[in-house]
Amino acid sequence: MAYRSQYIIEDVFKEIKNRVTGSWWPMNHWTDSNIRVHGLYFTIALLLGALLLRRVKQARLHLSMKRVLSELDAIREVVNIYSRKRRQKKEHKQTVLTKTSELQQHLLSS
Repeated sequence: MAYRSQYIIEDVFKEIKNRVTGSWWPMNHWTDSNIRVHGLYFTIALLLGALLLRRVKQARLHLSMKRVLSELDAIREVVNIYSRKRRQKKEHKQTVLTKTSELQQHLLSS
């Protein structure tokens, strides 16, 4: 029974060691409290990554974490700020996303 789920924890350890998508190392802390905070941040990042992959798989996309992160990293957001006109209290802002692929649109919607 334990062997059926062993691949899950092995994937977690691979994720921990992967220096591209986020790893425990390098840790530039020397005090116990800073190491604990680093561990907390790392654990939260690992959980958020697992939740992201879960949502991607629920959307019936079978992508690796590296591929998901590279697709999301390619999306850019531009904020156009227009100067205020007379009697206008706030400046007008317009948010625009760069051109996205079909896969990126699917990732954004799920």
